[in-house]
Amino acid sequence: MPALRPAAFAAALLLGCSESVAPDVGGQWGGPGANLSLTPAGGSIEFGCGSATIDSGWTVGTGLRLRGTGLYYSGGGPLPFPGGGTPHPAVIAGQVGHLNITFSLIVTDLNDTLGPFVVQRGKQVNLLRCL
Repeated sequence: MPALRPAAFAAALLLGCSESVAPDVGGQWGGPGANLSLTPAGGSIEFGCGSATIDSGWTVGTGLRLRGTGLYYSGGGPLPFPGGGTPHPAVIAGQVGHLNITFSLIVTDLNDTLGPFVVQRGKQVNLLRCL
């Protein structure tokens, strides 16, 4: 068996360590002011005074940054709002931690940002609803 040269060994080690695997963030997350649910097919966010849908293309990328697009609906009550509320294009942007996600929702056509919210894995909170 030929000896592995130190430079080749170091290069192989660096290549093996340079690829990061995004954590599995699917499931239910909750915290003060928001509940977040993520699946490969998309997701949803529940706020006390609104809700949002998240498209299926959401990602956790470099630096464990959460990013996705969807629609925001203002108003109270459960989501989605069938026939109620005007949908607004939105971007979810956040940071994934070991036990939580910190995120904001940017409502692009209104130039408005909701958050930041800090949600914990496996938690669902009771939200104070708007009327």
